[in-house]
Amino acid sequence: MALTSSRLPFLPRVREGRHLRRYRQYLLEDNILAHSAPLLAHLDRLPLRVQPQAGGAAVPLIEAAQLAPRIRLVSPPSPGRELILRQLCLRWAQGQPIQQTFPVLYNLHADCDQSVMPLQIIQREFARLGFEHDDLTLKRGIAAGLWLFLLDGWDTLGCEAQARWAGWLKTCADRYPAMACVVVTGPQPAWPGFEDWAVADWAER
Repeated sequence: MALTSSRLPFLPRVREGRHLRRYRQYLLEDNILAHSAPLLAHLDRLPLRVQPQAGGAAVPLIEAAQLAPRIRLVSPPSPGRELILRQLCLRWAQGQPIQQTFPVLYNLHADCDQSVMPLQIIQREFARLGFEHDDLTLKRGIAAGLWLFLLDGWDTLGCEAQARWAGWLKTCADRYPAMACVVVTGPQPAWPGFEDWAVADWAER
């Protein structure tokens, strides 16, 4: 299901019921979630939890995203880490709210043109989705915390690409305090403006 045939402007029309329903349907039928179709029947039931590195209770990621606007998942690769972003997106698509935020699930690509900056990559993805994607509208949406960026694939990026994404995300966190993001980086030094969380072991729950 392509959204480009009926564009969904960022602000404020995506909040309208028909656009919201169309986007939820898109996530279930034509997004990264569709690649997990055999798992969808079971994904929502998996007991996946995250907990802050600083200490605290383990909670579903969709709840953690409401406690901390920007999260880095610093766990090493694992089956739970691979599925947890999709579980959040699935639960939102099925109707569980995340305040006034709308998730955008995106897999970072190692083969991306090295000259393309993160903002341009986000713009391309939003253009593909049919969202308004000019600089001003995109930055207004980020500043308003309208979008929850769910970024996976960090491990596939080279060092230079990781540095570009890290720099952009940290700059946005400083410039736009309401920016919402969950990025899966694995073990890394702390980033200002982000809270470090880890996927909880099932045995610890």
